[in-house]
Amino acid sequence: MRPPRTIHDVYHQVVRATIELTHTVGGSPTVSDIADHLALGVDLAVTLDAVVCTLTPRNQQLLQLRFDHDLTQQEIGNRLDISQMQVSRLLSALTSRLRDQLANVA
Repeated sequence: MRPPRTIHDVYHQVVRATIELTHTVGGSPTVSDIADHLALGVDLAVTLDAVVCTLTPRNQQLLQLRFDHDLTQQEIGNRLDISQMQVSRLLSALTSRLRDQLANVA
């Protein structure tokens, strides 16, 4: 299952903004800095950041491999030593959780 396009796009925008702002301000930008830079609602940015931060390191890595590195489920499974089916189930659960959390803010 592919993550919803909106979540995929926002995630990439946040990653790029974080990199840009890190170079601009010379340190780690705050969630508010990123939200202002992207003209996102602060509540949305805070929620996205909060949800991702509550994930286990393994789930964070799973999202990073999927969104940052754009790997297939099979490639992710090979790196994490799990089956493609497990990757599919994990991604489905994670995107559902992100979608539910973001829907509560909107």
